[in-house]
Amino acid sequence: MKIAIIGAGNLGLSIAKGLLTNNIITQLYLTKRNTSSISDWSEYKNTHITDDNAEAISSSDVIILAVQPAQLSEVLSENAHLFTEKHVLISTVTGFSIEKMEAIVGNDKFIIRSMPNTAISVGKSMTCLCANDKGKQRLSLAEAIYNSLGTSIIIDEKHMRAATVICASGIAFWMRLIRATTQGGVQLGFDAEEAMKMSMYTALGAATLLIETDSHPEQEIDKVTTPQGCTIEGLNEMEHQGLSSSLIKGISPDAEFLDIIIVAVLWALMSPLVWIASNLISESKSPAISASLTPFSERSTSVHPVNLFSAFHTDCPCLIRISLPIWIPHTVWLSLNRGSWNFNPNSVALDFAIRATSSFISLSDLDDESQ
Repeated sequence: MKIAIIGAGNLGLSIAKGLLTNNIITQLYLTKRNTSSISDWSEYKNTHITDDNAEAISSSDVIILAVQPAQLSEVLSENAHLFTEKHVLISTVTGFSIEKMEAIVGNDKFIIRSMPNTAISVGKSMTCLCANDKGKQRLSLAEAIYNSLGTSIIIDEKHMRAATVICASGIAFWMRLIRATTQGGVQLGFDAEEAMKMSMYTALGAATLLIETDSHPEQEIDKVTTPQGCTIEGLNEMEHQGLSSSLIKGISPDAEFLDIIIVAVLWALMSPLVWIASNLISESKSPAISASLTPFSERSTSVHPVNLFSAFHTDCPCLIRISLPIWIPHTVWLSLNRGSWNFNPNSVALDFAIRATSSFISLSDLDDESQ
């Protein structure tokens, strides 16, 4: 099988590693604008490195598109004349619909969308697939590729966005759960390495139980819970703390925007308080807080809510200062933790939180002065 991976970034190289490890290719092309970072891959048998997408496409039968979303239109447009009836186009690009691809290369091409995750590099990816009418004839080929790199499932395209959250982002969610279990193990007296190993293999065992026995999670839970035992006590405490609801909210594709709305409403409700406080107090007594509360639009660098906490604890002993100023930005932080604080909606929501926090500090400073 002759395969070209257009865009040998993190995901592209993870796919390449899986393909090479499982020896399911006769020829592999990897393309990247700057090939120096992937030059070592040329040492693998029948693997070619190039910055020429046209060369890779012309020499391959299966084209795996692993570029950034903003680059896919350009890549397809520049090479549309090269795609023939032999080519199968498999896109891993998030948010780029089949309809958009057809508009560029035509609906007479075999087009398949796939959503793997980074576990593909160790042959354990959960990959979701969908295709256009023509591409459905080649879904078995895509399944063969991805089943050799883990497991695949065919879904409707309308569910691909949700699949991205569950399968691709899900890797991060499960990593966080394993990390939290590891920290719990350290608290119980194990060193970090021991706790990590115990957490990882326990998670692996739990997943394998469900996969190999086709059982339901609650059935397996019932097998290890006893009356008044530590397991049921731990499970109940986790539920009291909102484990299941937090996971569901985090997985929901629309949940991330809920807290933006909440904070926006809070800010609207507190605007009169801010106006009163700003007329009574020209600036905060703490230089650290004054600097931290400068809105995004007035700063040359991004502000992370966690950076506000130390200033609050150090300079604001009042209970209101400690609770509400931390809760508001922390809520936004948890709901918008996407890695980039330059993303516009994040900046707006965080600015709401910062301004709301500023009002509480100003009011509590006023309360201190009155005493």
